[in-house]
Amino acid sequence: MAPLLLALVDGNALLHRAYHALPELMTTKGEMTNAVYGFATMVFKALDDLKADHIAVCFDLAAPTFRHEAFAAYKAQRPETDQGLVPQFARTRELLAALSIPIFELEGYEADDLLGTLSLQAHEQGIPCIIVTGDNDALQLVSPRVRVLVPRRGITDTVLYDEEQVRERFGVPPGGLPDYKALVGDPSDNLPGVPGVGAKTAGKLLQTYGSVEDLYAHLDELPAKQRDTLRAHVDQVRETKRLATIVRDAPITLDLDACRVGGRAGRRGRARRPGRAGRARRRRGRPAVKPAPALCRAAAGGGRVRRRAGHVRASGYRGEARRAGPRPACR
Repeated sequence: MAPLLLALVDGNALLHRAYHALPELMTTKGEMTNAVYGFATMVFKALDDLKADHIAVCFDLAAPTFRHEAFAAYKAQRPETDQGLVPQFARTRELLAALSIPIFELEGYEADDLLGTLSLQAHEQGIPCIIVTGDNDALQLVSPRVRVLVPRRGITDTVLYDEEQVRERFGVPPGGLPDYKALVGDPSDNLPGVPGVGAKTAGKLLQTYGSVEDLYAHLDELPAKQRDTLRAHVDQVRETKRLATIVRDAPITLDLDACRVGGRAGRRGRARRPGRAGRARRRRGRPAVKPAPALCRAAAGGGRVRRRAGHVRASGYRGEARRAGPRPACR
């Protein structure tokens, strides 16, 4: 029997990635679907390439998180979400409900925190997982049982990070990335770094001392200028590390039955086993994934795509999709 594999998807990151990577794709009624199409493409490709037999998707919510409450400037530099993308979040949730893929979202927490919590729970159950995301924030979660799949270009050129690849890129192990960000900052989240400390210096310091806590315990060993600069920013460094660290104990529970690929999650989050056709597809090494519903039939390849006046229009869309059933209880 093949070992289980759980795919955990960062819904917000993939939707933003798809929206900005693809040209405008519209239905005959003028509804934008490029992000839904790109999201579906990335998820289906990941399932097919990774041979994952369980999947769940995590989303951010609009409500502020504990990071926003602790640091008012957190992500404050980011522009408002494009109006062409906003309605595609709801369409994507309809797609996931139609495919019986569980959704996890929780006020006060980011999708990364839910990914971290679910990956830890999977680890505790002996289930390896791959996090499918659109950015590098989740790389700190990489471990012997957790790998992270991120795009390099577009939506189909991806790289799968393990512990050694993270160390090669940043000079520190995955668990040291919050310490790394505490020193160099994270412009994407508007987290400040220490003046004069770049990627190379941070890597050397952490290779020598292991963590910012141990670094500060040995400040007297550093050159005077560097020592004084670090000492002047000690509170900032500690706070940035706290904000950059992904939470792994959010109040959610992983239900593997509800996350089964090709399953049918009901009101209690339980999943039915796939039918005979689904089992046959799984034996042949392909995920037993249902086809996309009408809401993205054209975007997912069921309709024609034609270019006009600088944008792409998809035909084959027939208006409003069937109302999806109730969401899984484990969302």
